[in-house]
Amino acid sequence: MPENAALLPSCLADDRQIASPHRRVRVTLWAMLGSVAALATGLYLAWQPLEQQRRNDAELLQLVRDEARLAEQVGRIALGCLLDCAGDRVALVQALEAVQGRSQQHALDLIEQLRLQDGVADAALKERLIAAVDAWQARRERLWYQAEILHQRIDDAAGDPLRLRSVARAAQAAAEPAAAAADTLAQRAQAVLEARRTQALRQMQHSAVALLLLLVLLAVVVGEPTVRMVRRQYRLLGHAVDTAGLGTWVWDMRSGRMRGNDRLLEMLGWPLDEIAPTVDAWSALVHPDDQRRWQAALRAHLQDASAPCRAELRVRRSDGGWSVIDSCGAVLERDAQGRALMMSGINIDLSAERRLQEALALAARTDSLTGLPNRAALFDRVQRVIEARRAGGAGWSLLHLDIDRLKQINDTLGHRVGDLLLCTLAQRLSQLLAPTEGEPPLVGRIGGDEFVVLLSGPDDATSALALAQRLARQLGAPSRLGGHWLSLRLNIGVVTSAQVEGDAEAVLRDADTASQEAKRLVASGGDGCLLFDPALQARLSERALLEHGLRDALREQQLFLVYQPVVPLRDGATLGVEALLRWRHPQRGLVPPLQFIGVAERCGLILEIGEFVLRTACKAFMAWQRSCGPDAPRRMAVNLSPAQLQAPDIVDQVRRALADVGMPAAALQLEVTESMAVRGDEAMQRLRALKDLGVLIALDDFGTGYSSLACLHQLPVDTVKVDRSFVMHAEASEYHRVLIEATVRVARTLGMTTVAEGIEGHGEDALMRELGCDRGQGYLYARPLPDAELLAWLQARAAATPAAALPPPAAAVSAAMSAVTVPRQA
Repeated sequence: MPENAALLPSCLADDRQIASPHRRVRVTLWAMLGSVAALATGLYLAWQPLEQQRRNDAELLQLVRDEARLAEQVGRIALGCLLDCAGDRVALVQALEAVQGRSQQHALDLIEQLRLQDGVADAALKERLIAAVDAWQARRERLWYQAEILHQRIDDAAGDPLRLRSVARAAQAAAEPAAAAADTLAQRAQAVLEARRTQALRQMQHSAVALLLLLVLLAVVVGEPTVRMVRRQYRLLGHAVDTAGLGTWVWDMRSGRMRGNDRLLEMLGWPLDEIAPTVDAWSALVHPDDQRRWQAALRAHLQDASAPCRAELRVRRSDGGWSVIDSCGAVLERDAQGRALMMSGINIDLSAERRLQEALALAARTDSLTGLPNRAALFDRVQRVIEARRAGGAGWSLLHLDIDRLKQINDTLGHRVGDLLLCTLAQRLSQLLAPTEGEPPLVGRIGGDEFVVLLSGPDDATSALALAQRLARQLGAPSRLGGHWLSLRLNIGVVTSAQVEGDAEAVLRDADTASQEAKRLVASGGDGCLLFDPALQARLSERALLEHGLRDALREQQLFLVYQPVVPLRDGATLGVEALLRWRHPQRGLVPPLQFIGVAERCGLILEIGEFVLRTACKAFMAWQRSCGPDAPRRMAVNLSPAQLQAPDIVDQVRRALADVGMPAAALQLEVTESMAVRGDEAMQRLRALKDLGVLIALDDFGTGYSSLACLHQLPVDTVKVDRSFVMHAEASEYHRVLIEATVRVARTLGMTTVAEGIEGHGEDALMRELGCDRGQGYLYARPLPDAELLAWLQARAAATPAAALPPPAAAVSAAMSAVTVPRQA
């Protein structure tokens, strides 16, 4: 980061503590304008009284001067009386009366004006003015006293002329001092007025200076910091532009000159002297395909300033490559006609962002562990080949590979070995697939243990299946990884373009379906490879419907039990029944167990269904004891599923079921298959825990699983049930007869009882009795019966069997049942 960038946070923090510089500029300008307006208003308001005073002063001086002239006129009238005592006295009287009238009015106005002259700061001038006023008034009164006497003498026509002359001389003598006093008063009044005017002007000057000082103070206190702040903001803006890596440009549209800052040149890798500072030189760097877009944005902005002038452009660098920039501009200056004169803008380098976007897009379509295309990339590719095929293009085949037991490897050897296995498998897949016609094979990973291979070329199902089998063999060969020898088992589903009716999602789903079905068929001898068949999807749909129906069946009590008797074949054996599950579907009718038991195991409903069977069977058994007494069955057989045996709470579940109905543990027989009994130590421990609870354990379908007579003693079982596949061939096959006989003898030696399953004929019944089987089960004795029909069968059997023929242990079982009140707690 540039060192200027380190200053940016502190600058921003300081600026937050003060007003915006633009606001400060506006405030300063308004303050200065307000001060100037206040100064002008103050001067105007101060000048108005001053001007009025000037007019009043002029009027005062005029009154004083008029008084001097009136005094002179009285002197001239007196002189006229001296010169022409016998003349026209009427004219003299009228002239004297007129002068007296004007003098009296002027005197009143003058005294009033002089009384108002009280704003003089100079005491000496004020005293001299008062003295002049006093002198003027004294002389004026003397003059006008003489003038009044003169007026009377003139009116007296018969008066003595000598007396008239004497009065005239006295009036003339009084006129001169009065005129002089008026002149003196005028001079001193003018001096006072000048002093007062000077004082007023000085006050105005002081006010003006004060306002000017205020303006200077505003400029110093506010204006200068604002200027510094604006400069600082410009520097900060420059730092921000440099830090953000923005390239700026200015275009003088009158001269056609265009210049950019150093960052813009650095962005494009061009030295300053290699690009002419003209708009044509800069425009030549823009990719030809982007020129039209930039010109359109520029025209739109020039016509409408609100339309942004912005475009993403490719600009040639000095090394010949292209930089992607986001160019934004705006008109800064227009002439009176609205024509643009200057334009400026910024360029943002988007090259790194575009590279990052491309990398992210690639990462979003690539598996991070193996580097192969992921589900999204495969989906797009498969969709393209589907559409190409529909348009008459080449065929294709798709293989879905599922690694069996990957979770077991991760749990036992660690995820590091598991990841190494996945990477090795990805490499070997790419090496084993030779290029075919058309596009090369595409190998991708779409899940934790799932790979997909897409092959272009002929869509021959046989060839695709053969390739899948070859890959399964080669990839399944033992190899050493992370210090361990590992061998893989792959389940591969194959789909070809000849089978496709949907989109890529349907193709991937069908291939996954085929691989899962191939995995299921391995148990029955399959090779782990399977070509998708539309009927397979129909079966899966059927399973989905069955699963949904099973959930409804549990909720709506559509499941029920039937009971098949297990009859004694030799003395001492007891009568029992086996509880078998049935489903009466509201639309399908009676659904065979083979159709829904597997579905229940796969979807997890088998635990709930198994508990329902256990509780219902125990409840029915105790009901028979109460209703049938000694004729009731003495043992109830219930099948346990593999999921039930793996459940941690199976022992507690059985204990609760027995306790809830008060059933003796010895009357319950739990049947498990050979494969379940030998599954592992955990299953063996649970079987022993159940046996410790007091229930009996039966090994069902013996001879079809993994156990043998040699290891029978290792299993914690009480009864061995010989599978029907042996019983049905025993009459005709010595081999099967020998196996049954050996099984009976070994079981009896180990203290176990035996049951022959599937007896349907009297010959089979006789042979099983001959071979020593303790009990038999099959349609010869009774088919699986509902509760009510079983009661009828029991009653019919009791009526046909003499009391003495009843097996002795029946009484012992009844006694044991009556003695048991609370089952043992494990």
